[in-house]
Amino acid sequence: MAIIRFISTLLDQIGNTDIKILVCALTNIAVDRILMMLKNSQFEDFARVGSLKKINKSLLSYTHHSSSNKKQADKDALRDLEAMKDELRGSIRNGKMTGSQYEELMALDASI
Repeated sequence: MAIIRFISTLLDQIGNTDIKILVCALTNIAVDRILMMLKNSQFEDFARVGSLKKINKSLLSYTHHSSSNKKQADKDALRDLEAMKDELRGSIRNGKMTGSQYEELMALDASI
């Protein structure tokens, strides 16, 4: 994470806003952990790309969707988010919701 902040600061100082930094890892969880550390350190100038179902719920507001048919991509994303919300609500009805699941539901509500 420190190297990302260092490179970003260096680029800002030389006035180059055209260069982007790509962060990738073998798992979605690893990418999310890096982005969560950046977010927690007040660095939020990033976009998260990937399957909505596999992205940490607190990063959903940073997601980016690319498609030749933007309206359909938005509909698909909204459908996926609603399905995720319904799954968490089912946990509430069954009395099986944990604190972290409740936080996921609140993050989903905020992102929709």
